[in-house]
Amino acid sequence: MHAIALLVLATLIALTACGRLGPEEEAACAIPETAPVSIKKLISVFRSHGISLDFNERSCRGSPGGYSPTVTNAGRSGLESDDSVSREQGNILCLVGTFDGDAVVSQVRYPTDRETHLDALNIQCSVYPYNEASESRQVVRVRRALEQVISDVRANRG
Repeated sequence: MHAIALLVLATLIALTACGRLGPEEEAACAIPETAPVSIKKLISVFRSHGISLDFNERSCRGSPGGYSPTVTNAGRSGLESDDSVSREQGNILCLVGTFDGDAVVSQVRYPTDRETHLDALNIQCSVYPYNEASESRQVVRVRRALEQVISDVRANRG
């Protein structure tokens, strides 16, 4: 099952980007500003909760429909999955946009999916658990990190 989660994560990342960035693209791919939560803030809060998020540079390539910045715990390339990280954190992929969603964490896991989706403010995360035994712990960790992000935004620290 772990291999399926990695395949799904790699496929999602591949859909947002292909190949390495050239020098011109790399220069144009600074971490974008998003609101109300910045990517840097999201990464910082998640790391304080033991989740090793990083900006996915491959998301800079975007898709025909536009650019969708993502953060993941699979390294800056989005393809550096580490089994010990997956065991502890699951595989996490978050889209960070400029839209403004609810200031509460919504959580859904569809019956046919392995992953759980958590949304708040301008963040949409998917958690692909390492296995069923670790699923609850991994989802709760992401939920608590998102709750901290909301708290920081409310306190004007977003």
